[in-house]
Amino acid sequence: MRINAGADASSSPCDHVGPARGSFGTFRAHLIDSPMTKDQEILRLKERVLAPEKELEFLKTFPALARGRAGEILVAQLTGGVRTGYADPCDVIVKNGHRLEVKYSHLNSPGHSKTRRWNWFNLLGRSDTKQYEWLVLAGEKDPRYEVQYPSDLPYVFFLVPRRDVDNIKSSGKLSIALNTNLETARARQSHALKRHFVCSGATFKDLLDNVAAP
Repeated sequence: MRINAGADASSSPCDHVGPARGSFGTFRAHLIDSPMTKDQEILRLKERVLAPEKELEFLKTFPALARGRAGEILVAQLTGGVRTGYADPCDVIVKNGHRLEVKYSHLNSPGHSKTRRWNWFNLLGRSDTKQYEWLVLAGEKDPRYEVQYPSDLPYVFFLVPRRDVDNIKSSGKLSIALNTNLETARARQSHALKRHFVCSGATFKDLLDNVAAP
């Protein structure tokens, strides 16, 4: 499979509430053709201007969601793919049509333990509607184990073929847990997941190019 870099990765799940696409002239023509009063036109323009600000405030309220979207953008850039819409069955589509689902996890501390782990949930979506060929797991780096992680990537990544998802998930659950100290992660599912560890940003695209299709 061949994936070409440089594809547009700027589409957003919230494009439907953002400014209109295309030239201002196209947008203005649309307003002229619509039977609206001047006050209605002003109100619509205000709504379009304020929509990005509302989205930014929303992401400030839910920083984990903002980081998750940042992960999607980075994966799209690394693979030369394009991000999809919010309700679509995957997060990124690459040039050959393969679909990627991106999951992000911050650092979690179970109880009062010094152990930290990543937890990824809803591997098939909240309603089991996700459809993809590759699952991309992104995890916040644990500063204690920086030496184990790629220095040229802001997150720790795992690129998992869809067929292997059942081998890495927790027993009886559609979730994944992994210790951030990869050297001590010895559970069967952890060993299976570590086989899909992304060693560097430079090799991320190569993994998609050279691994057999799911």
